[in-house]
Amino acid sequence: MMISKWTRESNNPIIPIKSKSWKEDVTATPDIIRVGEKYFLYYAGQSKGYEQIGVMTIDKGKFNGKTWNDYFGNPVLKVGNLGDFDSKYVTDPATVNVNGTIYLYHSGIGEGPDSIGLATSADGYNFKKYTFNPIFEGRAPEVVYRNGLFYLFYADENEAGGYQINLAISKDGYNFKKYRKNPMFRGSRDWDSCSVTTPRIFYESDGNYYMVYAADNEFKDLPRYFGLAVSKDLYSWKSYSDSPFFEVGKPGTWDDKAIWFGTVYKFGNAYFMWYEGCSTKGISQIGLAKTGKEVLLGKEDKNNYFGFS
Repeated sequence: MMISKWTRESNNPIIPIKSKSWKEDVTATPDIIRVGEKYFLYYAGQSKGYEQIGVMTIDKGKFNGKTWNDYFGNPVLKVGNLGDFDSKYVTDPATVNVNGTIYLYHSGIGEGPDSIGLATSADGYNFKKYTFNPIFEGRAPEVVYRNGLFYLFYADENEAGGYQINLAISKDGYNFKKYRKNPMFRGSRDWDSCSVTTPRIFYESDGNYYMVYAADNEFKDLPRYFGLAVSKDLYSWKSYSDSPFFEVGKPGTWDDKAIWFGTVYKFGNAYFMWYEGCSTKGISQIGLAKTGKEVLLGKEDKNNYFGFS
């Protein structure tokens, strides 16, 4: 196995901001799920200080990683009312499809501390917020469904003033118990010692789970690197490499300041990674990188964990 060189898509950002729309200021935090014969790409858009979640889709047979159809009814998950925990931001979607129900976990920012909420849907477009939101404090969730359990990973503050990655577990997707050995993962090298955040997890045919995480040795929420960690059981994680496998773009490019939410999917013999990138001008947008013929791990995609059970 090897970590190969990732090549950025020449037309990045593939999901740019759009003037006079709900995403005129920011596009961010991609997450992908398969529903039937379609792929759904959930993402956040921002306008006038409010961040909400929309979706794009593509038929499985037309997938190329960069071409998506924006849903006419976006945003599909809107901010809450004044005084709610999500009155300003509904962002950072993390989805899983369990027995025909799509569970969409998200960060909520509004009144009170940053917290994680839940909305559910039968079709991927029409969502109902959980009555007893928020679930608990934290942000930047990622979810894996395995052997009848929901594993919810999320970012929480550490003693260094950055983020660490914690874990909570649930049998029903609504009521979670925090892992007693949290933090589940924290940085320990010269490039990730301050903050590790925005976990994204995929499963490989070698029987391992792999977690892409954003990291930095200096800034809490302006990570410049992507690292990779590996686990057999979703509880115990170790770094796959001592070095980051991806970092911010060259000076003057659209992603030269920070990167988040490295969302990996293997299609055929190539790996695709969608991610949020921010320029030094402060504009976040969504881009794509891929490995080409060289692969990150393994050769098969039949066991790929892609947000569905």
